[in-house]
Amino acid sequence: MIQLISRFLVSRFSPQRKPYPNSEINNCWEYGGKIEIVPHVEVHDLIEEECTEQHHKSDYVKPANGHGSYLSLVVWQTQSFYRLFFARAAAGSREIVRQVHQKNLRGNSELLIQLGEKMVRIIAHLDMDAFFAAIEERDTPALRGIPLVVGADPLGGRGRGVVSTSNYLARAYGIHSATPISVAWRLSEAARLAGRPAVAFVSVDMPKYARVSDEIMGVVRRFIPVVEQASIDETYGDLSFTESYQAAALLSRELKAAIHTAARLTASVGIGPNKLIAKIASGMSKPDGLTVVCEEDAESFLAPLPLRAIPGMGPKTEALLVSHGFTCVQDVKSLTVLQLDGLLGKRGVDLYEKVRARDITPLEEHAEVKSISEQHTFDVDTLDSQLLLRELELLGEGVMDRLQQEGFRSFRTVVLTVRFADFKTTSRTHTLVEPAGDMVTLRREILRLLMPFLDRRENPHRQRIRLLGVRVEKLM
Repeated sequence: MIQLISRFLVSRFSPQRKPYPNSEINNCWEYGGKIEIVPHVEVHDLIEEECTEQHHKSDYVKPANGHGSYLSLVVWQTQSFYRLFFARAAAGSREIVRQVHQKNLRGNSELLIQLGEKMVRIIAHLDMDAFFAAIEERDTPALRGIPLVVGADPLGGRGRGVVSTSNYLARAYGIHSATPISVAWRLSEAARLAGRPAVAFVSVDMPKYARVSDEIMGVVRRFIPVVEQASIDETYGDLSFTESYQAAALLSRELKAAIHTAARLTASVGIGPNKLIAKIASGMSKPDGLTVVCEEDAESFLAPLPLRAIPGMGPKTEALLVSHGFTCVQDVKSLTVLQLDGLLGKRGVDLYEKVRARDITPLEEHAEVKSISEQHTFDVDTLDSQLLLRELELLGEGVMDRLQQEGFRSFRTVVLTVRFADFKTTSRTHTLVEPAGDMVTLRREILRLLMPFLDRRENPHRQRIRLLGVRVEKLM
């Protein structure tokens, strides 16, 4: 195969060209009479130009990791879409575009497109094991080998917060992330009275966890060139460059060993043909696990799993499906896309794809901040309007401070979250006609959303409020 790189200036082409046909669903374009899926970019305009081996020799670029041949592109990005300018490898060539990677180059977006035989998509999901708790055990020998919870102060069973992380010994007691800290305390006491070890409770040290996370991500990036950090303790990586699941598994074992050497912590890795399968697989053999699911095995891997194993499957959706007699993934596969759409709306169409192990979600190396939020749990459940309003003001100020720190100027959507004493949680949203970026507007909107919770419109039983949260979305 000719390994030719050709670069073209955007100014050589007319931006008024008619957009090439594409599919919003599959992000496809027509090329040589065939439809090829491009999972990493939505293509609105494709321009071909013949070239020869002598053309732009100075623009040769070595293939990443020595695998495949790449074609370099200059991309003109408008506010709403990418316009793609591209040159074929040789006159009369019929190589097929297979995969897209995106990088930043001198302030521009450059896309690298792989040509040739169909490339297997291989995605890894790395999830640190009981991350916060594992760090505390590592740093404090006295905490090793006993049930451990990282979270709010239980205050002898009167604590107001929740569990951030629990180690596997505490999980055996039924204590998991987001368990109310008062419940965790009661479960610990029940275990102690039954002659089992009591739980050790440790407060959250987020700056320390962030430093360790940065260290681990540095290790990950030495092994995997394209990664998407999904949270402080998990990341996706594109292992397609390894070209086989066996090679991907070998690299993942080496990565796990390197993380353990550098940070003295363990991670579990799932490998699959997409982010959906990789994420589910990473949780199958924790801790310190490695689970590989090849593309041809993906559907059978999912089929026996409970519905809650599907990422994004909330308790209400699961309860609705169970009420109709569907308890596992295989059950839901009996429904048509129209039936699921009628039952769940747009979520049903998404679920139709997921239960068939299909997921074209791309890896996003630089995930965009989509919302900014602050919340507060009161020491004592309250309906004191003055106390609620004071806290609402502090939350609003915190959101505005972070909005500026993140480099945004405005927002359009405001969300208020209220959690009552019985843990029932309700959110109310208002989207502004025009973007706003001042505290006066935010204060007015969150106050307007709060007031119904102080009377019988949203709080007919006059329940006390446990938590308030403020979030802004549609940031600019």
